Amino acid sequence: MKKIILLSVLAVVLCGLAVTGIYKQYRRAQVAAQVACLDSIRAALFKNGIKPAIEPKPADGWVFLRGEDYRRTIELVSMETTLVCGPSKGKLVDAWNHDFGIGVRKLPNGAWDYYVWSNGPDGLDQTVDDIYSTSFHRL
Repeated sequence: MKKIILLSVLAVVLCGLAVTGIYKQYRRAQVAAQVACLDSIRAALFKNGIKPAIEPKPADGWVFLRGEDYRRTIELVSMETTLVCGPSKGKLVDAWNHDFGIGVRKLPNGAWDYYVWSNGPDGLDQTVDDIYSTSFHRL
């Protein structure tokens, strides 16, 4: 009887480890796909020279798109054929159905730089599960 209980416990533990390993592989694949999506959005921003309605100066640093600027930008990016991610229910959102974050800044040489991110599964900004795509040019 003790052997049966011990074997049952061992089987449950092994199944738990297998499920955990499968989940970790799934999560890594999900993050890799999200990074590719973010990179393709950032590339579309560069390609189309998308900028906010009120143009920032280099000294302003990052301007984060909100409201109408965000909606207009996502609409333009959604039409890009080179995206490796597509709209969900007609809306371009991350793998967890959250809006992307988009930052833009003007560099001293006049070029535009873009910062695109996903808030990850928890949907909260600036937490450990956030995923980013940026070039991080030095000013």
